[in-house]
Amino acid sequence: MTLHRMTSHNRATHILIISAHDDAHIQFVTKHFPESVEYTIIDPFKSIGGKDISYDFDGLRMCIYYGEQPLTGIDSVWFRKPTQLDQIKLEVPDSYLAYTQSTLRRHLAPLYRHWHDAQWVSPYESIVQAESKPYQLEIAAKVGFVLPDTLITGSSSRAQRFVAKHGTCVVKSQAARFPAGRTMMTRVISAEDNLLYEGLSVDPMIFQQYIEPDHELRVTVVGDAVFAAKIIAADQGPFRDWRYGHVDGTFKATAATIDADLQTKCVQLTKHMGLSYGAIDLIVDKNGKTWFLEINPNGQWAFIEEATGQPIGKAMAELLCKNAKNAS
Repeated sequence: MTLHRMTSHNRATHILIISAHDDAHIQFVTKHFPESVEYTIIDPFKSIGGKDISYDFDGLRMCIYYGEQPLTGIDSVWFRKPTQLDQIKLEVPDSYLAYTQSTLRRHLAPLYRHWHDAQWVSPYESIVQAESKPYQLEIAAKVGFVLPDTLITGSSSRAQRFVAKHGTCVVKSQAARFPAGRTMMTRVISAEDNLLYEGLSVDPMIFQQYIEPDHELRVTVVGDAVFAAKIIAADQGPFRDWRYGHVDGTFKATAATIDADLQTKCVQLTKHMGLSYGAIDLIVDKNGKTWFLEINPNGQWAFIEEATGQPIGKAMAELLCKNAKNAS
């Protein structure tokens, strides 16, 4: 646990940050907190064997402890990027590994659903639901975005028919973890390629009709604030993924201006999904039409602030401190 800033007048606004301690985004936000704010950083799974989580119910109310520190008076919770359980080496026999992991997940799950009176950025359940690609597409369509034809499948025959219909497509892995030493980028494929589709049964993928881009946009929404960035990507070869620029060092971005209608759609999308934050990827085609690709409900944004100078961290700090006037 890391505890910062205490004030003696009234009660300080208390912000709980659930994230890895070395998460670079934290410093982009906390430097904008006023002196009247204290914040605590916890990384639940990383603390195993150290300052563990305890739930103490006295017959009337529940108090959560992090080691000996009661986590009370929480005004806002920022759920960022805590260490995942599968990244932790557990000192238990192999025969007990599945059992131990199951116990730890159940033990820490209530932590992500506590502090009902606090402001969450964003609510854990909303983040989990928003990670569903089919759900994203349905909500984006209802909000009014233009979307490419999309197939998410483990069926080799459906995938082949989809690619044959569109001629040129992009294909993307659904995995959150990649094989050791590999990063799997979005790729451009063609019906003329000699592809093997049989592996889809154990590795279902996302297929979309290919949209020839004039440029790509990353739109970061923080509450009602909207920050648009134009992505400048070098030749990506077979990839259709600006993340490749982080691999070869060619990534660049500049601040962009988008019209009020598109800004409204981006804010509406995050709110309809129950989110306070969202990182939205868009493509503007050669005819000037803007296409929705996806929203990352808990995606990274510090690299955008570094590249564009946009005050995303300041906006996040202001959002988290929104309850400050209610603290007493």
